[in-house]
Amino acid sequence: MEFQHDGTMLVTSGKQMLTARTSVDSGPSRWSCNSTTCAQTASRNCQAFPADYVLQHYLNTFYVDVHGDTLRIYTAPEGSGAFLKAIRVR
Repeated sequence: MEFQHDGTMLVTSGKQMLTARTSVDSGPSRWSCNSTTCAQTASRNCQAFPADYVLQHYLNTFYVDVHGDTLRIYTAPEGSGAFLKAIRVR
């Protein structure tokens, strides 16, 4: 997952690449990421899901917090555990 300076987010999973226009707003304890205008390649992702399936199940609003090299992603602004934890490898 890469947030770019032009307001787009790029997600690469296997051969599949998803691009979305993203806005990020600060919340009381987590950042809110809102995505629109999703597009992706027709390839399958790393779990072998086709592109149409991924777009149908795409989470348009998600919440994140970052501590050091760790990014945690949530489905709610507060009160839930992270469903994904990503650690930057340097």
